[in-house]
Amino acid sequence: MRTILLAAACFGFSFVQGADVEVTVDGVDAAKGTLLVGFFDNAADFQSPGKEVEGSPEIKVTKAGRIVCVMKGLKPGVYAVAVIWDQNNNGILDTGAFKRPKEPYGFSLNPKVQFGPPKYEECTFTVTEPGGKLHVNLIR
Repeated sequence: MRTILLAAACFGFSFVQGADVEVTVDGVDAAKGTLLVGFFDNAADFQSPGKEVEGSPEIKVTKAGRIVCVMKGLKPGVYAVAVIWDQNNNGILDTGAFKRPKEPYGFSLNPKVQFGPPKYEECTFTVTEPGGKLHVNLIR
């Protein structure tokens, strides 16, 4: 688990406002589809469509290259991020034989993915103060 910290207390920020977390996604090589950036706050919901924390970003991909988005207003706590590059805009991660993903995807902390998706605990980070940054590399 990683802690995202920013010395914001000296500016008088309150946790009531929530934290903004910037997510940088690498591996987008075409201007098509949507990046679904799901923030999850528990293991039971991790990677379950529709169970993301409210306000999880969906970014229309209008250019190839690095994409940066911001999740606004996160309460302090433990989170994991799952990113899907939904290239055909159907709202899900398309899979093929043996449920192998057909679209690029990635996770916070970029865990090694071998035979199935990583566990929630492999992707978690802690938000303690306003501000923070994550980097996700898409897997093909």
